[in-house]
Amino acid sequence: MTVKDNYEKIRARVRAAAEKCGRDPDEIEIVCVSKSVDENTAAEAVAAGVKIIGENRAPEFLKKYEALHDKAKCHFIGHLQTNKASKIVGRADLIQSLDSIKLARELSRIAENRGITVDTLVEINISGDENKYGIKKEELDDFLSEIAKIPNIRVRGLMSIGPLHGDEEKTRRCFMDMYKLFIDTRAKKYDNIKDNIKMEVLSLGMSGDFELAIECGSNMVRVGTAFFENLNNG
Repeated sequence: MTVKDNYEKIRARVRAAAEKCGRDPDEIEIVCVSKSVDENTAAEAVAAGVKIIGENRAPEFLKKYEALHDKAKCHFIGHLQTNKASKIVGRADLIQSLDSIKLARELSRIAENRGITVDTLVEINISGDENKYGIKKEELDDFLSEIAKIPNIRVRGLMSIGPLHGDEEKTRRCFMDMYKLFIDTRAKKYDNIKDNIKMEVLSLGMSGDFELAIECGSNMVRVGTAFFENLNNG
């Protein structure tokens, strides 16, 4: 089995999940989460056609960025500490884990100094798990109202992680809650008030539940294990 073989299987599963619920498979972006492999194996995924690489730790992100940023987009998908932000700003095409106003202000400060704008997703702790990062869904309106005042930062949508050990119905409820939050927030047309907030991306689903996430409305899935399992040695 090769990375390309796995990617083709993932694409087929994405296509089947989308068509099952009457969606266009082409509207769903696949993020290859490469945290478990080195740059060379991640490069195999890019060579196979992957357009987005995702990393959740700053040191690993920087390695993959240096090796692959001219061939694929690079997303930062993990919790970002403010003291690591300067290493990520200007490199990540999308920071999927904006979870505090403190972080937003630090991203803004760095971006303003560099004359750029940082694209982000707001991370929602939809399951209410105390061990997860992200804001509560009830906090989103106030959060976005504050973000609207902060320069050099742009919110492009929402991200969440499903219950790590939840059953399918619990995961489905969480994903449907996220989709409702996404649609309700988009209906409020923040972009008519401030052009740095647009609800375009809903990033839900990982290797174990991305088909369910697609069924529930996700247009971006973050797949890691399924890309790199059962690979040939050598």
